[in-house]
Amino acid sequence: MASQPRDLAQIRFDNAMALLGEFVRATIKHPDAATLRGLDGRFAERLLIQPSYWSQIKSRSRQIGERLARQFEQRCNKPAGWLDATHDPAGRTDAEAAPSDGAGAHPTRWLNTFAAGQGPWPVLPTRRPRRGPGGTPDR
Repeated sequence: MASQPRDLAQIRFDNAMALLGEFVRATIKHPDAATLRGLDGRFAERLLIQPSYWSQIKSRSRQIGERLARQFEQRCNKPAGWLDATHDPAGRTDAEAAPSDGAGAHPTRWLNTFAAGQGPWPVLPTRRPRRGPGGTPDR
């Protein structure tokens, strides 16, 4: 049974997450908590966008438009139109990729594993609220 084609917004989102993955792999040689902090902000700097805008893209409250897609490609040294094509995990387009049984890794699967603390990367400690006098949270 053939799967339905994904819409352009989903393809661009998946490819933007793949670009983030490339950035993380290129940036982190020996991951530790200090290295992992601020990677989203550094990636946003590379793309020449505000970190808050990148956060909105990641949370799917904003989509990647035509001009921004070309900016991502240029800033990440990808050919024009790269963000609009589907890619397998090895970085090939659908036309170049061999048919898959569906068991291949999704381009963002390792990021989800990382976010869930299940990957080989250390889990960042959560911030505890600062305590004011009397032990109550300082607000």
